[in-house]
Amino acid sequence: IGLSTSLTPLAAEIPRIVNTVQEERPDIYGDKIAVTEAYMLLAVAFGAGTVLDPLLSELAFGNLGWTGCTAMLGLLSMSAIVPVVVHLAPNPKDL
Repeated sequence: IGLSTSLTPLAAEIPRIVNTVQEERPDIYGDKIAVTEAYMLLAVAFGAGTVLDPLLSELAFGNLGWTGCTAMLGLLSMSAIVPVVVHLAPNPKDL
């Protein structure tokens, strides 16, 4: 459920993000449109996660056990707070 609620809005935002980057830096791709490449990178990242996640999970569980895996997931979740706070903090110029 979580992936379907986060992946769909992300996929919908890809063209807007790519167009914004291309407007700011038109020298990156020239006259070409990079939306297809952005979708390809999303698919590659999703595929790599699908393949590597079970392998890394088994390795972590074998070496650390349930307690270590739970602590590792907690640290990973807490580390996700930093980019959220940095990118969603109100801009003082806008206030």
